[in-house]
Amino acid sequence: MTGTDQLRLFISRSPSATALFDTEMRYLAYSDRWVSDYGLDPSKDYLGRSHYEVFPEIGDDWKAIHQKCLQGGVERNDLEPFVRTDGTTQWLRSEVRPWHTAEDEIGGIVMLTEDLTDLIEAGDDTSQRDALVNAARDVEATMWAFDANRRMTLHVGAPLDTLGVGQGWNVGEDMAEVYADLPGIVAAVEEALRGGRSVISVELEGRVFETVVSPMLNADGTVRGGVGISLDVTDRDQARRQVSEGQRLLDIALANAPIILYTFDADGAVTLSRGQGLERLGLKPDEAVGTSVMDYQEPGSESYVQTRRVLDGAEAYWVSEYGGETFETAATPMEGGGGVAVSHSITDRVQAERRIEAHAGRLQRLVRPIPQ
Repeated sequence: MTGTDQLRLFISRSPSATALFDTEMRYLAYSDRWVSDYGLDPSKDYLGRSHYEVFPEIGDDWKAIHQKCLQGGVERNDLEPFVRTDGTTQWLRSEVRPWHTAEDEIGGIVMLTEDLTDLIEAGDDTSQRDALVNAARDVEATMWAFDANRRMTLHVGAPLDTLGVGQGWNVGEDMAEVYADLPGIVAAVEEALRGGRSVISVELEGRVFETVVSPMLNADGTVRGGVGISLDVTDRDQARRQVSEGQRLLDIALANAPIILYTFDADGAVTLSRGQGLERLGLKPDEAVGTSVMDYQEPGSESYVQTRRVLDGAEAYWVSEYGGETFETAATPMEGGGGVAVSHSITDRVQAERRIEAHAGRLQRLVRPIPQ
């Protein structure tokens, strides 16, 4: 028996689906498991035949992987769909890597695959599962499932690619081992197996996931496993923190700025009133919320007319008096109705101007024309 024959015999007895190819993707050896897993005819000899001839349905994505590995790369997939010739989907865990000759040149590639289809499809509606899998790949959510023995049976979703672990990460492994560093998930799995539902928040690799874990039941009501949906809410939480920080800075600014900022809806109801200027009127922040902005205007006054203009969708500016104070106000309409206005007390300036005018008047009366 030649060395080649020994190699082929060794590979044929391999417990995994294994195939050895040359640089032209022709079969050099393959295991019996390869033949059975891929539904090949065991009576036929595939040695020397092109892999693409044997499986003409192979897509360009797989061909690209083969070429990458023929250039020295290694490709691993924890869960990858492979469409059989009969149109059904086979779910695979695979590894593709180059093999080298005695001269350390790439002689071709070796492919090792494990068929996880039975594990994933056990007891499930496959069409429904495939639809959920496809949906999970397109949103920032991860979907995972486990059986009654706490073994992960499904793990897909766009965040897995973001985390760099790939689709199907840890399928077939014990949930307690997979999430040993996340006791909240482990506890939720146990709760699901008792028939309960959990809602938790977990952090992984700097990302925050809002997670719901629920039991899966048999027809008789007994628990046969569970399913979890983890939604990546990192960006949402960051946005909330940014809004919160922005609001905090705005509150600080308004608390120290001698202005009044107020907003009102399309009906004129005040929705916000802030600013240090409120103190001059003896009001507290948001004390006016719920009242009508028109209640603070004399009918027919300039402020009344200009406020109506804002409610009608136009910008406005006016000077008015209220509570013994003189205010300069600029207002602009908001999309959807209502408006936002900023009022600045100019009482001190007006009083100073009046004092100057009065003083100038007195000087004018005291100074007489010089005779010519």
